[in-house]
Amino acid sequence: MHRRPRRRRAFTLPDLLGALGAVAALGAIAVPAVSQLARADLAAQNRANLMTIGQAAAQWSADHQDLIVGAPGASARELLNDPAALDGLALHTAGLATQPFDWASPLAWGYLTQAPPPERRDERFVRAFGLVPVFNKGDGEIADLTHPGPLGVLRDPAQHEISLPYRDGVLPDGVEGTYFTPQIASSYIAAREFLWWGRRQSPFDAPRWTGPDFWGREQSGTFQASSSSAWPDLPGGDGHLARGRAYRPGIERVGDPSRKIQIADGTRFQHRLEFGVDHDVDATGAFGGPFADIGAWADHEDAESTLTRAWPSGLNQSGQDMTRISFRHGDAQTPRGHTLRFDGSVLLMDIEGARDPALWLPRGTLIDVNLLPDLFRDQYEQEGDILGPDAFVSRAIIW
Repeated sequence: MHRRPRRRRAFTLPDLLGALGAVAALGAIAVPAVSQLARADLAAQNRANLMTIGQAAAQWSADHQDLIVGAPGASARELLNDPAALDGLALHTAGLATQPFDWASPLAWGYLTQAPPPERRDERFVRAFGLVPVFNKGDGEIADLTHPGPLGVLRDPAQHEISLPYRDGVLPDGVEGTYFTPQIASSYIAAREFLWWGRRQSPFDAPRWTGPDFWGREQSGTFQASSSSAWPDLPGGDGHLARGRAYRPGIERVGDPSRKIQIADGTRFQHRLEFGVDHDVDATGAFGGPFADIGAWADHEDAESTLTRAWPSGLNQSGQDMTRISFRHGDAQTPRGHTLRFDGSVLLMDIEGARDPALWLPRGTLIDVNLLPDLFRDQYEQEGDILGPDAFVSRAIIW
């Protein structure tokens, strides 16, 4: 017997609306989950990058008498002794370091890649950042990102800030005749205070690498680094850090290597009173250049903000959240950043925990108690007072 085909019931409008509502509800659940997974993946890549950098830094130290890479008298010794480098924008300079505190270039060639290093300082500098933006003409929007070299490990995949080259003012179009162009900002910053080579004439002199003797030149015209392995003499005081004349930036001076931060997520130079991020391109790159900073424990003396130029906090004049430019990992409420320790471990920290001075300063450093954040002040042994150029100051010792 022939059967008549059964008619299918058509979807009604309420059916469709109900289905769409269910899809929307699932999407509302799925989108945050996908976003959370994406953040976790970026954080995992960043952690892997820092672990690789830590392995390369440890091997560099093993190959160079346990000195710390990025110290001016260690990995930048050739640069410091190069008369041509006294011209701040010199492109052909001795050695691999592009600036006195540059740890990235000495690790890049021979440790992180087997590619031959570029001959010019500016090209080595640019490749260390991993990506260079190409701008559309006219509207200033980024059209593409070029890969100038095989050094992606030196860039946090969550770092998207564009940094402008700085030389006697911000130059948005770059420095003519050089590779110094707008580029992805640096991702990782060394803890600068481990890198000083302490040779001072008196307890109250500035560290060797600041001021008129930045290049460490003596009357002979070249820098002669101290080879002393003695523990530092610690006179202390005057509202500044104090290390002795014989301080040597070696692994043995660090302290507990599992606690001390060698390199951390960060971005030089940024400032709440400025509109964006820039990078010093002179060979003399003062006070750490784009590669190093004092640490997230201290307030910058020239900033109406907390933390330093690699780790500022709050919004800048254009409304950018400067905290998240450095502490890029974490949730919407709590910015977090990765810290590479001298033992090779990588820890994710929030910005408050990172304010402990002991994480950023060598064992035996004396510090003015007034420089300690309130949160940590009670943790440090008081060493009494010392007479500085202006007055007595209280001091504490870092372990």
